[in-house]
Amino acid sequence: MQLLKSERPFLMDGAMGTSLYAKGCFINSAFDEANLTQPSKVAAVHESHIAAGADVIETNTFSANSLILSKYGCCNKVREINLAGVKIARQAIEDSRKNVFLAGSIGPTGEAMGYLSEHAITIIQAAFREQISALLEGGVDLLLLETFRHLHEVKLAMQVAREMFSGGIIVQMSFTDEGCLQGMFLFLVRLKGMASLGISD
Repeated sequence: MQLLKSERPFLMDGAMGTSLYAKGCFINSAFDEANLTQPSKVAAVHESHIAAGADVIETNTFSANSLILSKYGCCNKVREINLAGVKIARQAIEDSRKNVFLAGSIGPTGEAMGYLSEHAITIIQAAFREQISALLEGGVDLLLLETFRHLHEVKLAMQVAREMFSGGIIVQMSFTDEGCLQGMFLFLVRLKGMASLGISD
């Protein structure tokens, strides 16, 4: 896409979850569900990021996959939550009248630990496919795979994303003391179809 192909640096937004918590959305519920229950607070966060100069804002959908949402009793709302997340963010962009891009935020499923069986892989792929389908239906400009720690899981997410989307995909990894930073990057740079690679703490 045009933004990722340009040579100039671009500024992305801040932490959505932290901002929503500060606005009274508590951790005993899914922050993503605020797209349905407290959309004005989500919109306010987007508006503040745009006002601060963000070139790219992310949908409030980091944990909006069926495996995470099932822990909060709303796994049947994956499509609804993701579509609402896109709608709220897109409206904030339109209201700002600025040239801001919208990234569909996709985080880990919480199910990738150690060796992944074929059954686990199938379940994880299905969760990513369902979420990405909704984000694309809503009309995001690019996809952002963020704060992944499990190499196999981010590879699965990347494969599903590229099968469904020909546009820009950004991958952000989060590293712990348990892994080898250099080895992880060598693995990641070989992923096909990735437009950008970054680190998320």
